[in-house]
Amino acid sequence: MSELKHESAGKLNRLMLASGMIVAAMSIISAYAWLELPADTQIPVHWGFNGQPDRYNDKIPGLLYLPAVTLAVGLLFRLFPLIEPRHNNLLRSWTAYRNVCLAVCLLMFGLHAAHIGNLLGLVAFDTLNVVGVLFAVVLIVSGNYLGKVRSNFMFGIRTPWTLTSDLSWNKTHRLGGRLFVLAGCVGLLGQVISFANPVSVLISVLIPIVLFLFAYSYLVWRDDPHKQNSH
Repeated sequence: MSELKHESAGKLNRLMLASGMIVAAMSIISAYAWLELPADTQIPVHWGFNGQPDRYNDKIPGLLYLPAVTLAVGLLFRLFPLIEPRHNNLLRSWTAYRNVCLAVCLLMFGLHAAHIGNLLGLVAFDTLNVVGVLFAVVLIVSGNYLGKVRSNFMFGIRTPWTLTSDLSWNKTHRLGGRLFVLAGCVGLLGQVISFANPVSVLISVLIPIVLFLFAYSYLVWRDDPHKQNSH
């Protein structure tokens, strides 16, 4: 048991180090922007569905906003295994857990780099396009690993039925992984042919997928003779 805990702590520490390096790189970008931008610059921190900024912040909090969010993501991924009742299952899902965490952190890095590049006039990216492409890539990465995730309370498709039936968990995650990859590919295709707002495309595809997987997890649970029933 002590060896298992030691292995788990080592993996979590390495993941925290990797996510911390991403946050450090984002902070360096912010520091450079802080030196280059005028003191009274208002930094966009939120965008509407039309791609236009609709909320701003002062220079320092605006430049630190995305690095802080990324740091919070890394800390949450570090914390979850410590409070996960099915800790061993989460450890057995380590490759998926690690890669999804890093994919999310790298998404934030890409968004931050594009955002700062726009502020400094170094690049001219449409924010919604960047978000759409990066989110689509995260969906593809997540979908590729989703079918390998073991039952746990913190990571994966958690419904009352997947959590009380290994059959429902496994079948829902295998199907969900394929559907997430499909959704990501549709999002990228929408970006390439520019037929619609890429974020809207992803949302319109994901909502029915999530609702379908919710219902599917129940149907599999219902027919599972080994499901757990609460009384």
